[in-house]
Amino acid sequence: QAPCLPIPHQRRMAVGLGLCGTWRQWREAGSGAHGTWMPTDDFLRGWRRTFFRAPKGPAAPAPLRLYMDYARLMREVQDISTLRRGDHCVIAVKVSRVLSPSFDRFTSFASRYGFCVVYHHFVVLDDVAYLDEAGVPRTSSGGAAGILEYTNTVPEALNTFAVKSEGSTLRVPLVVARFLLFDKGQCQSMALADYGDMPCIFLLLQRLDEGESTSPEVGVVLRNMLLLGLRLLALVGLVAGESWRQEGRGAVCSRPRLRSISTTLCRSIGLATAYIPAIVRYKQAIACLGAHRKLSLFEAWEERALIATERVRVLLVGGAGVAAFVVASVISRSLPGAALALCVGAPTALDSTWTCATVLWAQSAR
Repeated sequence: QAPCLPIPHQRRMAVGLGLCGTWRQWREAGSGAHGTWMPTDDFLRGWRRTFFRAPKGPAAPAPLRLYMDYARLMREVQDISTLRRGDHCVIAVKVSRVLSPSFDRFTSFASRYGFCVVYHHFVVLDDVAYLDEAGVPRTSSGGAAGILEYTNTVPEALNTFAVKSEGSTLRVPLVVARFLLFDKGQCQSMALADYGDMPCIFLLLQRLDEGESTSPEVGVVLRNMLLLGLRLLALVGLVAGESWRQEGRGAVCSRPRLRSISTTLCRSIGLATAYIPAIVRYKQAIACLGAHRKLSLFEAWEERALIATERVRVLLVGGAGVAAFVVASVISRSLPGAALALCVGAPTALDSTWTCATVLWAQSAR
């Protein structure tokens, strides 16, 4: 265990500005790829303290939450020392990690309150026994608890470009292209303390060896983009049809029956893509709870609380999506920017707001 050392003046200045690692990344060899200075290098040397905190008393379990594919359950880890070997955890994902401790912490808390729902996965390699005075998760033998993940950061990527190009400017494009195609994520073992600036860690209740080893996030994001694209296409169809009707041009205007069918089709697509996803999420939540019930990983009251939360979400988010599409179709000609913002942002904003409200209520009740 490294002793707590005084922080050099320049390092104090960098930390004060929220620039994690920027002062030392280019001056000293760290634990990252090709010697990149990482947050864990600060923590293990005692120059900074992690934001992991041990609870003062018995930690009450955090409320159950649905993972973004609605097929798995997770809950926030209240006590880091309860993590065990093989635990499958997720944390807020962003490509700018380690550039700023303040931004890392902001993103982490945003995931706690439902405003960041895309996650990065890792597996715990060691049982965590305690947190030392710098907040570093340690094993019973005193070593830093480790994790396994596919990872990369901007500083590590830049160092990779510099090393593999071997000082040749002409090789840089080839190195960058190869990196983007094949080497974006490197499978490596690292200290759990590297996420010390991101204290909100979520534990998937289904262990990694019981489920898939790949993340479904790409498919979920593509599905959501498809639904959003269909909703926007329906809105554009309504606006175009109304515009042509008023100007008296196009086949839609000369054939009232065709105009009626196209208007009905556009409205049906817009309303369906706004409300049906909320219903599908609720049905998948019920199926997910049923599949996990036999594992005895949660209490009956937690199941009832999650079901009630998802029922309200169907009414709020689904209803907001329908209302937003109707209002957007009315104001689209006069206020196209507001119509687009309503159609895209209203359901997502209300979904995140409801998640935030449920988390705050659970925190006040504990």
